[in-house]
Amino acid sequence: MKLDAYVRKGFTPNSPSPRLMDWLETWYHERAEANLRPNSRRSYENAIVRLNRIAGARRINSLGHKDMADIQDGLKCYSPKTATITWSVLKNALEAARDENLIRRNPAKMVRPVSASSSSLKVNPPSLPDDG
Repeated sequence: MKLDAYVRKGFTPNSPSPRLMDWLETWYHERAEANLRPNSRRSYENAIVRLNRIAGARRINSLGHKDMADIQDGLKCYSPKTATITWSVLKNALEAARDENLIRRNPAKMVRPVSASSSSLKVNPPSLPDDG
């Protein structure tokens, strides 16, 4: 995107950093949406809603390791696939912000992605009949 378009939206190196929710919306509509199939669009849109609930008000230039851990904690209540898709959307959006010099580094690349391990799903053993 050209610098003058960012200036109109308030995204410049000298202005306050955009909130995550504002950047996700801009990134999605201006860079990602056109390249996605309809089902992928819905997945991205749902991922953005989840990310906004967890950390949308935070400024992207202040996101760090703790924020990434908070986001991962917020994704634990979702299925591994949903968490992985959401994390990928975050990582891609922050990488685009880095490419546009809105942030110096992508904090989502500094931590391990959300794990899709089966250890997050706990299965309780069947209860045994009472002997009494």
